[in-house]
Amino acid sequence: MQKFGYIDKTGDFVIPPHFDDLCYRYSEGLAAVNVEGKYGYIDKNGDFVIPPQFGCVFPFAHGIAAVLIEEKYGYIDKSGKIVIPPTFEDVEEFSEGLAYAKTATQEGYIDPTGAWALIPPPHYNCWHSFCDGLTRIDFCEEEELNEDGYMDECGCASEGYIDKTGAIAIPPQFKEVFDFSEGLAHVETKHGEYVFIDTKGDVALKFDFDYESRHLYFSEGLVAVKIDGKFGYADKTGQIVIAPQFDEAYRFREGLAGVRLRRRWGFIDKNAEWVIEPKPWRPFGFFEGLAMVSVRDYNMKHFYP
Repeated sequence: MQKFGYIDKTGDFVIPPHFDDLCYRYSEGLAAVNVEGKYGYIDKNGDFVIPPQFGCVFPFAHGIAAVLIEEKYGYIDKSGKIVIPPTFEDVEEFSEGLAYAKTATQEGYIDPTGAWALIPPPHYNCWHSFCDGLTRIDFCEEEELNEDGYMDECGCASEGYIDKTGAIAIPPQFKEVFDFSEGLAHVETKHGEYVFIDTKGDVALKFDFDYESRHLYFSEGLVAVKIDGKFGYADKTGQIVIAPQFDEAYRFREGLAGVRLRRRWGFIDKNAEWVIEPKPWRPFGFFEGLAMVSVRDYNMKHFYP
């Protein structure tokens, strides 16, 4: 059975893998973990600060976290106290002071008090987080709207970005767009080209090699790229700075990136040197000095050299 725990940057477990299901990254000193089907929050000693009681949770941001309470989402503070009542059908975590939220009658973005801060027009279909001051939208033309004035199940023909006032910052002109990260966003043009644009909507970078959907974000100046079936890293000029040699690669976080060779995962630095040697586990990125790791059998000998 798969279990989850947390390691430090030496590769040692500081919180043993005894949690039942997928855990969350540390954020503002706490991480959500699952015990017997319920989520609670632990500190960096592995002690519960908020006991397991929720069916669905999000990381903390701006001092609060979204949780599912009796089939509705609300927000709690770090003591577990409800600070925004559970009235939402769908939510996201806060990012740059705003969080997507949806009730039976309203959809848009709330501030950390729970007040509606931005309600985009119904022909802007947007539910993503703000990154670099922008969030992506599907923009529907009038003929794409249903009889109630909202987009139909087929979606919209064009995608672009709005700012925090709801104004269009980058006009809808792309087949598909992704979140901004470090001033760049990956998009697919109407002509089927894949490029990175800047926050003005201008093409800033175009690669001549492959990159996949979960490797489309720059982090600490680098992005994972795939060439001839192997992953390496490129910088913002498009130059390869870590030669393709890995079977899978994650973003750099706090100076380290998780990479896979065959069935083993480890962490490299930006010189492609192993900081944590590959092992038969599944690590995720480092946040606040700790990385979540899943293992199938914690008692295997290779964890105790």
